[in-house]
Amino acid sequence: MWVKATHVTVDTRVVCAESDTTILFTNFALPRHPIETALLKVTLNNAVAPLQATILHIDQEHANAIHRWQNMGEHEYLSAAERP
Repeated sequence: MWVKATHVTVDTRVVCAESDTTILFTNFALPRHPIETALLKVTLNNAVAPLQATILHIDQEHANAIHRWQNMGEHEYLSAAERP
């Protein structure tokens, strides 16, 4: 397996199992360094045509615990009503 990556802030990991393949992309920057949205192209060579694809992401609106905590008022401890 070979992964060609040419973006300075995007990292790629590929995990293959018997019936599925997981491709994980992370777009990261060091603290106080700029980061931008990255457009990615995935090409699977010598592979069976995918039956399904799922995209999950973490950003300001999705799965961002710090952003949610800041919007709740940055309390040191959550109240019973604030806990999931």
